Amino acid sequence: MPAVAAPGEDIGAAVRIVNLVTAEYETDHRRLATGDNVRQDELIEVSSDGTGEIRLRDNTQLALGPGSQLLLDEFVYKPDVSGGAIVLNLVKGSFRFITGIAVKPAYVIRTPTASITVRGTIFDVYVQSSGMSWLLLIEGAIEVCNARDDCRLHDEPGKLIRITPEGDVGNPVRWVGLPKTDVGPFESAFPFVVTPPQFDPDPIFTPDDIVGGTSPDAGDKGDGPKGDGLEEANEDPPSSSPQLRCWAGWKKVPIGWSATGWRVEKRWRANSVVYCAKRVTPPTDPVLPSKPECAGGKLVMLKTFPPRWSCVCPDGTSRQRAGKHSYACKGSPGGGSQSDPKKDCLKKGWKWTRKGCVDPDARCPKGYIGEPPNCRKPPRCPKGYIGSPPNCRKLPPPRCPKGYIGKPPKCTKVTFNKSPDPLKDVKKQFGNLKDLKKD
Repeated sequence: MPAVAAPGEDIGAAVRIVNLVTAEYETDHRRLATGDNVRQDELIEVSSDGTGEIRLRDNTQLALGPGSQLLLDEFVYKPDVSGGAIVLNLVKGSFRFITGIAVKPAYVIRTPTASITVRGTIFDVYVQSSGMSWLLLIEGAIEVCNARDDCRLHDEPGKLIRITPEGDVGNPVRWVGLPKTDVGPFESAFPFVVTPPQFDPDPIFTPDDIVGGTSPDAGDKGDGPKGDGLEEANEDPPSSSPQLRCWAGWKKVPIGWSATGWRVEKRWRANSVVYCAKRVTPPTDPVLPSKPECAGGKLVMLKTFPPRWSCVCPDGTSRQRAGKHSYACKGSPGGGSQSDPKKDCLKKGWKWTRKGCVDPDARCPKGYIGEPPNCRKPPRCPKGYIGSPPNCRKLPPPRCPKGYIGKPPKCTKVTFNKSPDPLKDVKKQFGNLKDLKKD
C-alpha cells in the first residue's frame, strides 16, 4: 500500500541506540531509545561517543556514527517510480546506507554540495564540517550530481570519490592514493567498515581491504545454485581488452536469468555490460514483544515499529505498575476517586482559566498589578533613568556642590584667604583648577 508521510508523522524506528542519540522536530526535543519511532522532518543527532541505527518503513537501513547529524527530509513510498520519494539530508558525520524495497530512483541522499541517486546499493558517506564529502562504495552503484548538473557514476566497490565544498566530483580512487590530511583517520571517517552495524554484520570488505588497497574488482565469493547456468556464465570469452567483472561476492549470470532467493543487478562501464547475481535473505517479520497483563483495563496495540501494547484504564481510574510486565487499574470507574477539576471550580463560583481555578475576588499581591492569575510586576525604567515607562529620562551627570570645583568624586572647596595681595590669591586658584584638569 502507498505510504505518504506528512511532517511530524512516523516513518520508521530506531532499532539500535548506543549512548546518547536525540531527535528534534520544531520545538519537540527528545532522547531516542531502541524501539522509538522517528518522524519526517526530524533532525537526528548523535553524541560524540554514540551510534544509532534506523530502519524506515520501506526497510531502508541507516547507521549513524559518532557526532553525526541526519535530517529525515521526505518519505513518500509508492510502488510506481513517479510517486516515490525518499529524501535524506546528511548534515555532517559518518553514515552507512542500505536500500530498502522502494524503487531505486525514489532515493535521493543529499550532502552539503551534491545529491546521490541509488542503483541498488550499500555505501558509506563521510561529511566533514568544512563541507567536504567522501563516498565509499561497498556494493552496487551510485550516481553523484552537483548543483551544476555535473554527474558522475561510481560503480567500483572498494573505491572512494571526493565531493569538494564547491561541488566538484572526483574520480573513484583507492584509499592508498589519497592525501590523508584531507580525509583524516580511516576509523573516524568510515567507522562501519571497522565495526559493522548490527543490520549488516557480515561485511563485504574489511579495513585491510580498503586501507591496504587489496579490495578486488571481481570476486568469486559464495556458491551459486548448481545447474542454473552460473558456471557457464562466469566463463568470459577471450578478448584483448580487460573484461568488466562483477563485484566482490557476486556471480556473473546471463541476461534475463532469475532464481528464488537471488538478486540480479546490471553493471556497466562505457559500452560493457554484465549482469550479476547475489544470494539474498528475505526480510524477516518483526518479532512482536510479549503482551503485558492489564488488570481492570484494556490492552491496546500501538502503531509503532516494532508494535507495542499499552494498558488503557477506564475513566476515573489510574494505572499503576503491579510487576515487571503487569499493570493494574486502581480507583472507581466513572469518577469515584478522580473528579473533574473544571466542574469543581465552577461549583464554587470561581473562574476556570488556562492556568487553573481562580478566585474572582482575589487580588494581586502587594507590588504587582493586574488581576489573578495574570499578576505581573509594574514596568520600571532601566538603571540610570528616572520617571515611569514610557516616559523614562536619563539622570543628569553628577556635579560638585556649590562652593566646590572639579568633578565628583574629586571635588575641592574654593577658599579665599584675606591677603594684602588679592591678585596672588586669584592666580593660586587658577593654578589649582589647572592641576585638577590634569588629574
